[in-house]
Amino acid sequence: MLEAPETEPGPSSSQRLTMNEKNNESAKAWFTRHDGVISGPVSEARIRQQLLEGLLNLTDQISQDQQAWLEIGKVPGVVPLQMRAESGDKAAIAKVEARAKQRSKERARVGRIPVVPLVVSVVILVGVLLLSLLIGMPEKIDTPQCDQPPAPGVNWRNCLLLGIDVGSSSLAGANLNSAVLRQGRFSATNLSAADLSYADLRKADLRYAQLTNARLVGANLQGADLRDADLRESDLRFADFTGARLQGMLLSGSRLDDAIWSDGRQCAAESLGACR
Repeated sequence: MLEAPETEPGPSSSQRLTMNEKNNESAKAWFTRHDGVISGPVSEARIRQQLLEGLLNLTDQISQDQQAWLEIGKVPGVVPLQMRAESGDKAAIAKVEARAKQRSKERARVGRIPVVPLVVSVVILVGVLLLSLLIGMPEKIDTPQCDQPPAPGVNWRNCLLLGIDVGSSSLAGANLNSAVLRQGRFSATNLSAADLSYADLRKADLRYAQLTNARLVGANLQGADLRDADLRESDLRFADFTGARLQGMLLSGSRLDDAIWSDGRQCAAESLGACR
């Protein structure tokens, strides 16, 4: 294993911005309209996540000012690469919509619970309220800590950290969901069990990085350097490796369903340990 290069300390507070802050370099924020209900604003990464999970459809609409609305399927920048249909290809769009609707039905079926009598529900609610008064409400722990230095378990969810260099610091178990980490330097960094779902890791240096049991669902790894990185038992579903350098990368036990490989081909469903 190579030693990590000597680097400067972690990013200053001016480098660490949340995706929700108004910043010229941050990702665009959009309002969404689904079944007549307007939500937002949310980041493009969040829209991609909701598309992949079937919470939004390509025929739903988005807007930056709630005045001019566009179909999501007509805004390529917010549609995951594997879901983009060629212009006028109605069969491809229908296939994507069918898959999204099927997933929504499956979630609804799994989430369905038996109807509880009204009296029992009221008793349970009163009990919860009394317990809350006695012990207090738990402190919210999912608040992003964009101004914190790199450390195991740090919460950088949605943070804007362009070109970050973590040096020899460990990010094991860190929450980097939807973070913007373009051109970041993570060579030989311990990212085991970290959540990098929907993170922007384009052109990031991940040589010899430890990513065992990491979650990279929908992560953008276009042009990233993953040579000799250890991604065993990681979740790489829907990740985009277009143009990435993958020589020597370890993938044993990793999930690659519907991922986009470095040569542009889409991995088959249930791909395990290799792009099938």
